[in-house]
Amino acid sequence: RAGVGDPGLVANNFAVTMANLPANRPGILLVGTKKVDPASPFRSRLLFIGGAVQQVTATTTDGTGHVTIPLNFTQPPLNGATPGSTLYFQFRFDDVTMPSATNALEVVFCD
Repeated sequence: RAGVGDPGLVANNFAVTMANLPANRPGILLVGTKKVDPASPFRSRLLFIGGAVQQVTATTTDGTGHVTIPLNFTQPPLNGATPGSTLYFQFRFDDVTMPSATNALEVVFCD
């Protein structure tokens, strides 16, 4: 997972991208206000995010196991971000045998 673009709230052109996931699998991008270290067990996966956790969007990985999700800072749940604030993103996806999740991405926003 990685951030792509400018994490500036005014620019509003930041995206989260993930690779090496199972192909054509549904998943959801979550955002949290706190980092969980060590990770917290949750069902058959580990959560690296905590605090106020919300769903950003649901999507499906492409045929090569990639997904890029543009973030919109003018819409909930991201419209409350302020310059200097930090949010944590994690993608949960359905693998063939069980639900799974990526590691987390920490993003510090600017104006």
